[in-house]
Amino acid sequence: MLRQNFMKTRFLAACCLSLFVLGLSTITNQIAAQNTRPATDTLLPETTVLYIQMQDIRQFMQEMSKTNFGQMFQDEKVAPLVDDLYNQARDAFSDYQDEIGVSWDDIAGFPTGEICFAVIAPRRADAQYAMFIDVEPESSAANNVMSRLEELAEDSGADIEVEEGEEVEFITYRRDDNVFTRFQIENTMIMTSDRKLAEQIVDRWQGREVDKIRPLSENRKFITIMNRCRGTKEAPPDMRFFMDPIEMAKALTRGNVGAQTAINFLPALGLDGLLGIGGSAIFDDKEFESISHMHVLLANPRAGIIRMLALKPGNYRPDEWVPANAASYISTSWDVRQMFAELRTMVDFFSSEGTFDSQVEQNIEQQLDINFEEDFLKVLDGRFTFLTWYDPDTAAVNSQVNGFGIGIKDTEKAITLLEKIRERIERDNQSDRERLTESKHRGVTIWSVPNDEAQERLDFDREQGNMRMTIRAPQPSFAIIDNTFVFGDNIKFIQTCIDTSKGNGNRLVDDEDFDMIAKRMTRLLGTDMPSAVFYAQPGRNFEMLIKLADGDDVLDFLEEEAEESPYLRRLKDSLEKNPVPRYSDIKKYFVPSGGFITADDTGYHLLQFNLKQGR
Repeated sequence: MLRQNFMKTRFLAACCLSLFVLGLSTITNQIAAQNTRPATDTLLPETTVLYIQMQDIRQFMQEMSKTNFGQMFQDEKVAPLVDDLYNQARDAFSDYQDEIGVSWDDIAGFPTGEICFAVIAPRRADAQYAMFIDVEPESSAANNVMSRLEELAEDSGADIEVEEGEEVEFITYRRDDNVFTRFQIENTMIMTSDRKLAEQIVDRWQGREVDKIRPLSENRKFITIMNRCRGTKEAPPDMRFFMDPIEMAKALTRGNVGAQTAINFLPALGLDGLLGIGGSAIFDDKEFESISHMHVLLANPRAGIIRMLALKPGNYRPDEWVPANAASYISTSWDVRQMFAELRTMVDFFSSEGTFDSQVEQNIEQQLDINFEEDFLKVLDGRFTFLTWYDPDTAAVNSQVNGFGIGIKDTEKAITLLEKIRERIERDNQSDRERLTESKHRGVTIWSVPNDEAQERLDFDREQGNMRMTIRAPQPSFAIIDNTFVFGDNIKFIQTCIDTSKGNGNRLVDDEDFDMIAKRMTRLLGTDMPSAVFYAQPGRNFEMLIKLADGDDVLDFLEEEAEESPYLRRLKDSLEKNPVPRYSDIKKYFVPSGGFITADDTGYHLLQFNLKQGR
């Protein structure tokens, strides 16, 4: 297994350390010089199944400083707290510096340009790994990190071989049959888990072809996905990723009979049609703070799960019951008849013909006295809406309410079906506590599960000191609002949706911010019709976090635990010196975002964007 493999474990440790660098690197005042070396997708083989690349980490950090969040961290009301927390983290790291063997400055100054990580799946061989890191010439930080890596290898009993090649010096760590090789060409440090792979990378760098193995840049799956996610001349991608999930699973589970057997069932599920997933991110492009692409490459024709979850293009104007203060909104639709037809095929394949229909008849039709096709499938119009929402009057750890809506064609049939479901629940659960209750709000019936006893227990535990944080007891509730079955785990959410539908609340469809995002979507879509749309107001989430952070629960918790934990004590001291800013002071930094999914013969394409302030 991978975790028992010494050299691969050491390689992954090096990768994790480099990713740690990404999180801790500070913004520098100089941009790395233009890199003229070969692109990493021309150095890696076409059998690469995972490719994650950041074009320039220093430029990325500078672009991050220009984002809405980056500017918020520099705001006079926020910067003191951020700086203090940064210094606290640095001090905490120093406690373990001797044990880790590298300093904070070593880690922060290690990468200076491109970072790339790849997994390669050679034919009939175990998975291989490669990593590229651009470093400063004669960088002491890079040398210190690599020296520490050598110490770890020596302590674990690995042999270290140094070999002078024609162009580079190979340093190989070897233990039994496991090999980890690192070398440097110009200002790029390269690490691989296979010596032959290292030599192939050097050959491609020097312009020599590798016999019978094309580069990743000529992989048809990679080309198709990257062409859909390539950005523009003025704004090339800052980050890219590509994954061939099935080939990657095969490579990582080679030798595992159970896992390989499971993979062989993928064609029966239609999942062999998932050819690849990839995407890119572009920062600071005109009016956009960022634009992210993701493409799911699918085979044709499609079957099984992929065909079952086929999205339908449509007009996803928010329904009138959707409140304007929703933290996020997603709307899409599926062909429900096709979905159940494919589900029937798969169930019958793994059992016997007619099994699905028999199960539906026994467990649904006979129990509820309905016709599944007429009374259920034909009632649904295929549209699905997902929301997150916060009760403005409640500040609890689980304040977020998750709601969803299912579009229906025939309200009367839907009400009849709900009544039958309710009768079945009450017949099987005689306890009053578990029964559905009915209530009316503005003439609309709400079905809900009482939560009084559960909330009382939570409140009692809170008062007794058994719980430090306020927790709300979920109350599953649903109603039919404007030809939509609306469900949520909070009855106040359902009441808000009804109020919004009746004109006694602000609707998302009329909201100025949503209109601004919708116009950008229309422009980016061109003549395409979306198969799903996304809208988010991150400020709603952050406002609730600030309420929690500034509330008595968190302060009391820090007060009690700070005596035992030096880290919590540091956090408590930081918050005392630099109080959490009011949401009204930083609201301007939280700009709504949007996105959509389109479908074509190659698969599904997702585009998500964030606007700059004032756009």
